[in-house]
Amino acid sequence: LSVAAIDPPTHSSFVLYATIIYATFPFALLSQLSSGAMLDRVTPHDQKSLAQGINNSLYDFATIFTILFGWISDTKGYNFALFVCFGLSIVGAFVNVPLIFNKRLGRKEIGNGYNSVGNADCII
Repeated sequence: LSVAAIDPPTHSSFVLYATIIYATFPFALLSQLSSGAMLDRVTPHDQKSLAQGINNSLYDFATIFTILFGWISDTKGYNFALFVCFGLSIVGAFVNVPLIFNKRLGRKEIGNGYNSVGNADCII
């Protein structure tokens, strides 16, 4: 959004925007992949598929917020939308802090025939 606040838009601002979007996309992908692995660690075996389905549905549902942020940008301005997005990111980071202290989400010891994730079907 900070790049979108550049007025007037130029070819260089578009290149900068596209570079930022595609350079940071892997981090979003890693976030999605890590949440699936965390769910596998804390979900009972007979409910893993349900938990993964809910996880994917929530990620798909979250795309509706792009419309909301578009509306916020159009009505309140890009800079306001940038601060809203930043604020929501900070809130999201603080909401996830307790996961750091959950022992079930840590690495299991290697050396017992299991990999670091602890899946018995992935014997090293």
